[in-house]
Amino acid sequence: MGLFRSRNRPGDRSAPVTAPPENDPVATAYRAEAEGRLVDAIDVLQAANRHLRDPAIESRLVRLRHQAFTTLATVPGRDLWPPVYPDRFPEVVDVPEVAADGLSAEVLGSAMTNHGSLMVRGLVGPDQVRSLVDGIDRAFAGRDASGDGSAAAPGVGPWYVPFGPEAGYAGKPLDREWVR
Repeated sequence: MGLFRSRNRPGDRSAPVTAPPENDPVATAYRAEAEGRLVDAIDVLQAANRHLRDPAIESRLVRLRHQAFTTLATVPGRDLWPPVYPDRFPEVVDVPEVAADGLSAEVLGSAMTNHGSLMVRGLVGPDQVRSLVDGIDRAFAGRDASGDGSAAAPGVGPWYVPFGPEAGYAGKPLDREWVR
């Protein structure tokens, strides 16, 4: 590990600046990003964030994922879009329901294309539901506290951090109303 001194005035006794260790995930991610390996940078930061949640890493992951999306190889999609699924819930007027062990891609596809939603009982436990609801409530409160939404209000991160696509992004903006 190298040791570097800051460019301080003679006689300044501030602490020396040290280079990050080779196994520092943030430094590793910066190197991968600088080399154009955005997906590798994402993988490293995701692993680090799972180990110890960090709002700065979470915000950086959002930006990196956005940048990396345009670098991914494109593959042909379905021949028919949107896909057609037979209605597995023809007698249901409201939201169809299934138990967690009855969930499949076909069941979800049928419910979404024919009814717009699907309730899956037992998929998420009560503690996780409370945690998810708390996170959603904090995100909305953070957005509300930020005023026009263009900047995070003090103390609300990581629950709400504004994000906008980079200049020149070819994707469609998400101009829609949010329903609470």
